[in-house]
Amino acid sequence: MDSIPFNPPAPQAMSDADLQEALGSARADQEGIEAAMWLLDTQSALREEDKLAFQNWRAHLESIGTPEALAAIENVLRARQGLPPLEPTPIEEQPELVDQAPSIDEPFDLDAFELLLAAERASAEQPMASIDDVYGAEEEFTALEEAAQARLPDTFAEPVPAVAVSSSSVVQRVAEMSPESKPAPILEPLSFDESASLGSTPKSARTGRASFQFWAWLALTGSVLPFGAAAYLNSLEISFAQSSISLVLAVFVSAAVIAIGALAGKRSGLPTLLLSRAAFGVLGNYFPATFLLAARVFTLLCIGAFAMFTFSNSAVEPATLGSLVDLAASPLGLFGLLATIAILIAAVALAIFGGHVLFTAQKYVGALGVLVFLVIFATNVSSISTEALASLPEGSWLDAFSAAIIIFSVFGLTWAGTGADFARKLPVNALGIKVVAWGFLSLAVVPSVIGVFALALFGSTDFSVSSNFVAAMATQLGPILYWIVLTSLAASLVVVLAMSLYSTSLTAHSINIKIRPIILQPLLGLVVLAAAVLASLHLGSEGFWFNFAGYSLTLAVPIGAWAGVFVSDVLIRRIAYHEVSLTRSYGFYKPFNWINLGGWLVAVIIGFGLIQASPQEFFWQGYLVDLSANPGFWVASSFGVVIAFAIGLLLPVVAGIPRIKKQEAEVLSIEARRNDLKDIFGFAE
Repeated sequence: MDSIPFNPPAPQAMSDADLQEALGSARADQEGIEAAMWLLDTQSALREEDKLAFQNWRAHLESIGTPEALAAIENVLRARQGLPPLEPTPIEEQPELVDQAPSIDEPFDLDAFELLLAAERASAEQPMASIDDVYGAEEEFTALEEAAQARLPDTFAEPVPAVAVSSSSVVQRVAEMSPESKPAPILEPLSFDESASLGSTPKSARTGRASFQFWAWLALTGSVLPFGAAAYLNSLEISFAQSSISLVLAVFVSAAVIAIGALAGKRSGLPTLLLSRAAFGVLGNYFPATFLLAARVFTLLCIGAFAMFTFSNSAVEPATLGSLVDLAASPLGLFGLLATIAILIAAVALAIFGGHVLFTAQKYVGALGVLVFLVIFATNVSSISTEALASLPEGSWLDAFSAAIIIFSVFGLTWAGTGADFARKLPVNALGIKVVAWGFLSLAVVPSVIGVFALALFGSTDFSVSSNFVAAMATQLGPILYWIVLTSLAASLVVVLAMSLYSTSLTAHSINIKIRPIILQPLLGLVVLAAAVLASLHLGSEGFWFNFAGYSLTLAVPIGAWAGVFVSDVLIRRIAYHEVSLTRSYGFYKPFNWINLGGWLVAVIIGFGLIQASPQEFFWQGYLVDLSANPGFWVASSFGVVIAFAIGLLLPVVAGIPRIKKQEAEVLSIEARRNDLKDIFGFAE
């Protein structure tokens, strides 16, 4: 009798895991796509050959029909299922099924499936954009490769070795990995030493919870900073009820804008200004994004100037707070300068690390701020007098409404472009309503409670602010509590400044300003320090703080129009964005969305025409005021900001729903084809 071939023919095709790994790390250029397509075609043909060869081998042994032949068939089938062979068996050599993977000459990169299917939309005359054109300089592409290593430890930089089919070999292979090649466990929603990248956050790093949105914003809203808004409102000649309504209205609208941006970040894992491309087009987004970058830099300058101003102002009585305050109140302002430098150094370091380090600072500094507020509340609640609050004269509701617009411009629109930046690490399956609710609790409820208490405290006493509300609080709180508040404020300024620096880096990358955070953050820190010193030297009627509201309102018009379009676009969408199309002008979102872009420009023109900022350089504003029926209302209320925001909100609702639904249908179609492609080869998620 001829010898029986108990061993099946060795497979020629790659295993499922190796093929999925190869396709999942294909290069993002034309050559990489062609290589991936060739690999799919080749492996499909090889699998058909393997299947036919195995059927012939099995039919041959079944025709023999001996116990040894049938046992060989059974053991091969069990081996394919990861089961041990049958024992006892007369077969001396157990079947070993080995995948002989073809060598791959070039390493691959990320997102093969999306690139394969997106390539079908590109015309034959239009080549694929290279990865360097999309993501920037070589060092940024290196960062993307490092992110790929975290998701796929064994990349195809070298020919793939043969891999046994059994599950035990996979376990052994992972166990033999070096510590450097194993991905680190993700314990927090943000990772260490995070570089600015426009790529989507890997799913393995998106392990946070919706409640993290509460902690992410608490350092901003749970500190003594809401006391500043209360001090501003207290300086106006309006009643306690008018001040409270103005504060709550501005804070709640601001919180809604920021929290909805966080919802978009949760869906996609992408920064805010990259997601904005879906509303304005990949290239059209550059126009509003430039204004948002200017607003981010302006925010940095304001925080730095505020720090210098707070720690150097001479409004504090030296006899009340001792020699240290005497030093702080000295003409040289040495204490304020040193404190500002220390705050900037700490903030720059936090912004460079980002990730887990920044999130931890946000959480603990926010908790410290709330604790300090509770101490202030417990020690000063007895000073609140309902009679004193009721006796405050009622002022103009127009002044109250104007104050609400200024607070909305400073708080809501300043941070509107950062909502998704601090929600990118939330998992996709986190409930959107929870993400918005936790963000709303931190961004709206907490500052409203603190601000209304501060209004009641200031309105019940002889509190007055000349230039520095923190220094003015000294006589109200007493020396010990004042220094506790000052320490908490310094910690809050560090974290808030770091948050702004971190977001500024992402904003700059979204318009292809390709400076690495480790370089950009120190440069911004030096600019902030120089601006803080200059601002502290110009404290008169034409100084920085005198013109602060005018600059804020001017920036609020284009940002308000952008925020309206972006928020409305996010609320209309029901599925995640198509990441590849956000980086390629031929994708679903096109180079320009002329309706939204043109509507944004119209909103900006109308908004500027209906406001009148105080600085002389903005003399050209208000050109539509004289054409209105009530010019005094528009000048006094700054309602042009609201008009610009409202026009932006209406644009996607009126003219964008069919376009958005069509985009979503195309994305779902591509995802369905992607899943079909997986099913062909039996891929598992």
